[in-house]
Amino acid sequence: WVEYVPYYFNLKVVVKKNVTSVDDLALLPTEFQLHQNYPNPFNPTTTIKYEVPQISNVKIEVFDVLGRIVKVLVDEQKTTGFYAIKFDGSSLASGIYYYRIKANEFVQTKKMMLIK
Repeated sequence: WVEYVPYYFNLKVVVKKNVTSVDDLALLPTEFQLHQNYPNPFNPTTTIKYEVPQISNVKIEVFDVLGRIVKVLVDEQKTTGFYAIKFDGSSLASGIYYYRIKANEFVQTKKMMLIK
């Protein structure tokens, strides 16, 4: 089960018709980033946040400690922005899992722990 959650860093966003200064662009991510899931350890759900600085094909997968894919969370083209996805591990055994993002040439892996 996967649920998309809006993720805006709790920023107040003001929509303007024209970009009038560099400050207006500060609300957009400047690099790919995969954040540590929260909460961690989790039971049974956790949120994974990530940032996409340009239109990209993004894939986020969850692996067990043997390297087997247990869930594909995201596998689609994303526009520039901040994202968060909820991961439900209720069907998995307690233990350590890894999640990995692949976007263009960017690849990053993080560790999370499911405790039931």
